[in-house]
Amino acid sequence: MTRTRLSMSSVTICCTASCTGIGQSQKLLLISKLVEQDKRLSKQKLCNLFGIVRSSYYYGIQTKPIDVERVKLKALIRQVFNESKQLAGTRTIISMLWNEHSIRLTRYLAAKLMKQMGLVSCQLKSHKYKHADQAHKTHDNILDRRFSPDAPNQVWTGDVTYIRIKGGWCYLAVVLDLFARRVGRYFNKNLLLVDHYNI
Repeated sequence: MTRTRLSMSSVTICCTASCTGIGQSQKLLLISKLVEQDKRLSKQKLCNLFGIVRSSYYYGIQTKPIDVERVKLKALIRQVFNESKQLAGTRTIISMLWNEHSIRLTRYLAAKLMKQMGLVSCQLKSHKYKHADQAHKTHDNILDRRFSPDAPNQVWTGDVTYIRIKGGWCYLAVVLDLFARRVGRYFNKNLLLVDHYNI
């Protein structure tokens, strides 16, 4: 009896020193290992020591049967998720499972299974243009959204973009006459000037 008390006090010292901040599953594992090492230790005292209800301990050490259907469903969800290049969320996965495999699934179950597998949808954010609340400090707004001039060569607008090609990137600058509504000039990466009409 004294030996049991001695081992219980050493468990108490060990527990208070190292059991702060560990999860319940780890505590259950510690209790089961301690019971295996010394059969005379009381499971009830160990559960009290670790702050676990005894019924939770007995439930936690039970071997749980593997749900084969759930495993197949998880594999199918992962396959659909990877086919969508990791863009599909729960709603998309639900519709794809229904359309391609005739499997009904709720959004909440799909979200739960995706969370268990660590699948997170990586949606691309759409570009949003900012509306200027105040005037620019350096440049005045001369055009003031009047995009229909009365004659040619009054209002020109332009933009620069880049295009991916086989050898890398090609930069393209386009100049547009707002009266004619057609491209007047464009420049490529080599600064080649192309006139479409005489300006």
